[in-house]
Amino acid sequence: MACFAAALAVPIPGHAQSGARDCPVFPKVEFWGEMTHESVSRYVAKTHAGDWVAYLNQLQRQYETLANIQDRGKGAIIKRQGRKVRIAGKQLAKYIKVSTQRLSIVACLAEREDASESDLANFSTAAGTPDAGKAGPPLATQRISGVKDLGRTYVTIPEDLLAKLRKAAVRQSLKDTRKVSVNDMIVKILKRKMLQDHR
Repeated sequence: MACFAAALAVPIPGHAQSGARDCPVFPKVEFWGEMTHESVSRYVAKTHAGDWVAYLNQLQRQYETLANIQDRGKGAIIKRQGRKVRIAGKQLAKYIKVSTQRLSIVACLAEREDASESDLANFSTAAGTPDAGKAGPPLATQRISGVKDLGRTYVTIPEDLLAKLRKAAVRQSLKDTRKVSVNDMIVKILKRKMLQDHR
């Protein structure tokens, strides 16, 4: 039975991996406070358990909400550290622009974080590679033993199950009108199962 290694490391849809290691600095926005690459990395680690996709989805929802408010010609209430400020018109347009910049910078940081691990495409299959005897331990083993626990789990999936997950991901992508990966489907199934077990 041919098996493939799949990781529960969700890729960032719609963002090509770049070789650039430097991401732009965050724009200065009074409501955001002092926002740096390090502070955002700490925030994602603490609040989202290192799940950059969850944070990107949150920022995307915020952006879409602001854009919808602007399209309706209304104003938005922005909350930051107990303060509420209403912005509309040009102020709202400027805030949407910097929110777009923040979204792309966070995507860059997520890509940089993902690239700093190693390319998932280099995984050996469970059956091994033709040179497995001379190559030493599989790449997945090297990564797991050489890296601190990053909250990632690696699983081996039978080929027929992988095909079903790919089809389910395509169907979900069409339904959600966004790219859904096999990893997204695995996470969704595991979350559903965990919720059922805790009831």
